[in-house]
Amino acid sequence: MRVRSVCCAAAVAALAFGSLSACDQKLASQPARDHRSVDGSSTPAFTATGETAAPAAGRTEASAPAAATPVRTIQGKPMWADNRRHSADENAQYQFEHHGTELGARDLDDFLVKAHRFVNTPPEGALTLTRANGDKLLFDPKSGLFGVVRSDGAPRTVTKPGEGRAFWDKQVEENKTGGTRTAARTNGDDRS
Repeated sequence: MRVRSVCCAAAVAALAFGSLSACDQKLASQPARDHRSVDGSSTPAFTATGETAAPAAGRTEASAPAAATPVRTIQGKPMWADNRRHSADENAQYQFEHHGTELGARDLDDFLVKAHRFVNTPPEGALTLTRANGDKLLFDPKSGLFGVVRSDGAPRTVTKPGEGRAFWDKQVEENKTGGTRTAARTNGDDRS
């Protein structure tokens, strides 16, 4: 009788685990939200380079986006930063759609070139600050551009906050006090 109880319990557990496992697989395959661009296409417009780069140092498969693909590079640096929820392509497209006009970009390719130029060779007089996680913040008082770039050279955001210098001063203060991250949350942007 005891053997039968143990076998029944094991069978029930196996069925339950199998059902949950199937449920998890279905949920994992569904995107968190619609990532189509403004024009309705599902693929980003960026096609300037076919280079690929290995995942950033220190990143594990668990911390990479679910649909991780090799990240294209621009002059040897990742074209954009990925995060837990979105690929580098998705984030680049999103940033272009929300901040491309602020950089005077004609298209995604132009935006990426201008963003990389700003974060990797900032203009003379640009202010910089490095966070504990290695991210570098930049602000150019002349143009009003603000950017965040990962330690491997992948931009997280390049924008022109409406608050200008006051926005930069807030970032400096928050970095001193260990406050919350708001660097890329300009104009409702929370995709850093």
